[in-house]
Amino acid sequence: MSNPPARWVDALQDRKIPALRNNIKRCSDLAASATASLTEVSHIVNRDPGLLTLFLSHANRSRVKTSRPLISTIESTLNLMGMSAIQNLLSQTEALEDYHDDAEFKRLWLRLILRSYHAGRLAQMIAEYNADRAPSEVYTAAFLSNIGEFCVGASDPEKFIQLSRKQKTQPRQKSEMDILESHCNDIGGVLASRWGLPELLQDTFNTTLKLGFRVQPCTISQQMAFEADMHGWSGDTMDYCYGQLGDMLRCSAENASSQAHAFSAEIAREFIIPGIPHAAIRLVQLPGKDPEIPQEKHPAQAAQKTATAPKQNHAALLQKSRALLQEALKKGSGSNELIKLILGNLITDFGFNRALLMLPDKERKHLTIKASPGFPASSLMGKIKPRIDRPGLFANAMQKAQMLWINDERFQKFSGTLPEEFIKLTQSANFVIITLGINEHPIGVIVADKGAKPLDKALLVEVNKVTALYSMALTQSKKIRPA
Repeated sequence: MSNPPARWVDALQDRKIPALRNNIKRCSDLAASATASLTEVSHIVNRDPGLLTLFLSHANRSRVKTSRPLISTIESTLNLMGMSAIQNLLSQTEALEDYHDDAEFKRLWLRLILRSYHAGRLAQMIAEYNADRAPSEVYTAAFLSNIGEFCVGASDPEKFIQLSRKQKTQPRQKSEMDILESHCNDIGGVLASRWGLPELLQDTFNTTLKLGFRVQPCTISQQMAFEADMHGWSGDTMDYCYGQLGDMLRCSAENASSQAHAFSAEIAREFIIPGIPHAAIRLVQLPGKDPEIPQEKHPAQAAQKTATAPKQNHAALLQKSRALLQEALKKGSGSNELIKLILGNLITDFGFNRALLMLPDKERKHLTIKASPGFPASSLMGKIKPRIDRPGLFANAMQKAQMLWINDERFQKFSGTLPEEFIKLTQSANFVIITLGINEHPIGVIVADKGAKPLDKALLVEVNKVTALYSMALTQSKKIRPA
């Protein structure tokens, strides 16, 4: 092979991977401040591959040729160095903006940083879910999994641009061989070994260890982040990743995909680079200008059904629901009985797989789960208490009797306000919230979904209509017999 991995590392000579000028300045200002903490510095360094490799290689340079264990996190590194040493090292750091002024090169570099952060945080979340002994080590290894590409960018910016273009149209490994005559993971492995980067990162580049307990979250997250960024959230490769993720999270591939979407939406909010789109914006599964309230008219494509697909009469569901409610009212059913009927109506007639009935506490600060048909018994149930006295999804829901439709796109906006236990229990970013009311006064909500499956928009039109019927019936039952 005319251009083996070592040659790309050799091309760097004594230089390091460049860092973003603004990050260098922010870290320098913090290091010079009498009130700044090392945690603030580490927060910046952990999002810049140039700074992260600089500090880790500096801390481990005396350990590379000895039997001493390598330092594996930036927090440990900075604690060993102290602010004065940090300032000194930053003064020697090369800024990306001074290195190459091509606009496309900088955009692709920033995009690779965003993708690397996506992989790092996704791996860290998996590690935390599995009670890993040091999730921060997993983050570092996954975040730096793209150092082979960063090395190419620092060594030959033109090849870096060509590679990024090629990856859009060709399989990743083929594009690397066509442009670089080497694989980026092999380049990264040589670089990690020479610079004394963390052992878990070096293990990640070792193909014989790709199924290792701590390596697998790194490799799968890196692969998922690449596919999502380059080709979207579907396809054979992504399906394989969902299956592998499901094994790690001990759930089905379908639920794993929903969990990955939820994780990615959260990650996208954590780290924003202006002008650089995050892969999570592609998570839209159901189109619509107003996804919270379904449109009365069905989209044109809804009429294009295959000859073998049975036509569902959604309108008949509304008529059946009205008849059930009227019959219950004639029998003098109170609000409690009606709510039980409503839960059954949603699951049996509208086809939802499961539902959560959540009612407010006496102070109307929290919602608590009172019924959970379709959900298996879980210790998480008693821990789910979303706030309704602060801005957030459930606070919005409790403003009035209504139906809110949440899909992957809207989930990004609200997931930060949801209890972690709720996300773990549902593992879904596709659900409806039906707010029940008496005399236009909200008394609680029902969260209903079909697991991780997208919800049919035509069906949701009828659910939106039946929501009004539910509240009308509850109001009437209150007049007949207080619950």
